[in-house]
Amino acid sequence: MELNVLLTGLKVHDYTIEAIRTIHEHNPEVDIIWIDAGEEPSKIEHCRVIHLPGASLAKSFNFAIRENPATWHLIVNDDVVCLGKVDTDKLFGGCLYGPMMAGSPEVGDNPYLEGWAYFLSNHAFHDGVTFDDNITRCEWSDFDITMQARAKGYRIEAMDFPFDHLRLSKRKGCSDSDAWKANLEYVKRKWEV
Repeated sequence: MELNVLLTGLKVHDYTIEAIRTIHEHNPEVDIIWIDAGEEPSKIEHCRVIHLPGASLAKSFNFAIRENPATWHLIVNDDVVCLGKVDTDKLFGGCLYGPMMAGSPEVGDNPYLEGWAYFLSNHAFHDGVTFDDNITRCEWSDFDITMQARAKGYRIEAMDFPFDHLRLSKRKGCSDSDAWKANLEYVKRKWEV
């Protein structure tokens, strides 16, 4: 099964290099793509780099998926550590698989896949399950893409992932509370929740 692993960011951090290194170490056959939204292109071992200066998370992932077709796209945060082989044999006919379902009182009774790592099928992407460019940064994009998949009748399923995710407190430049609030209001209007 053909698989792309996609990561994006404005800057390469130590944890980004570790994420790419560990993904490659356990899965040398997969195509790892770093979508670099910074001003200067990065040079990183074990991956291809697509340079899109100033691109949003949505633009970065949508571009990379359109330009690098594969059966499945594994979208991961740049602060994960891969702990083992990615098992694509479990993926079939679904649209969206993630490590865990999340919920939030802010969006009512609408569980969604936690977005630090998930599989998106190429078929679903080309059927309109894409990243919404109106969502700035990353906050609430996982809720939105889950709702898109659900609205189109695709299967949404939590499954074991061989990844560990750094705590937000250790990440650099994450969780902009104004963006979090603005994105929340946007998805609530969009999905009428």
